[in-house]
Amino acid sequence: RVVAKAIQEGQCLSVHLAIPLWKHVLGMPMTWHDLVHVDADLHQSIAWMLTHDNPPEDLALDFTMHGVPLMAGGADVAVTDANKVEYVDKLVGYLLFESVHTSLEAFLQGFYDVLSPPVLHAFDAFEMDLVLCGHDDINATDWHVHTTVEYLKATPASSLPILRRAKRDHHQHQQDVIDWFWRIVHSFSQVQKAKLLQFVTGSSRPPIEGFRVRDVVITILPLNAPFV
Repeated sequence: RVVAKAIQEGQCLSVHLAIPLWKHVLGMPMTWHDLVHVDADLHQSIAWMLTHDNPPEDLALDFTMHGVPLMAGGADVAVTDANKVEYVDKLVGYLLFESVHTSLEAFLQGFYDVLSPPVLHAFDAFEMDLVLCGHDDINATDWHVHTTVEYLKATPASSLPILRRAKRDHHQHQQDVIDWFWRIVHSFSQVQKAKLLQFVTGSSRPPIEGFRVRDVVITILPLNAPFV
């Protein structure tokens, strides 16, 4: 539910879910190629096995995975060139379906409680990852253009602050401070931008649509303000 709710509300999470999991969410078919997202070494071994002629004794495999039979009597069935495609199909079925069945069903039930499958049909698995996690790159110019900066200042007559929107026709000192702020942001590395964005919005990644879809307000307070 948390993952689906984050997508629904446009909140980015710094958690990349495996592509096969997104394919489950979208109801997409899977093949042995999807194993690259789960176990790159195993994927490489399968690719080699499927593209080469292998004597049975060279494979030294049977129809089991981690001691679990992939079929009835799998421990007694050797993998050969004649049945290696069947072996790979059963291996994929076990690793991406059967071995994770319980947790997968729980995840899908919670996800679909918030977002129904028809809502997701416009996306593929890689796009879903982007929707959830947002962009790695933080565009400081886009952030600047779509962010409101307020300069918080206390009046001499009272300790109550007055919020003044940062616009070009406001006091030059206020505008100078705001300009300095953005100059520093533009000079930041991606890591520094991510930390600042995390501090301001609670997420270290911008939305997939950019900052235009998020109402970001940054308030600058002078150090001598009585409420600092």
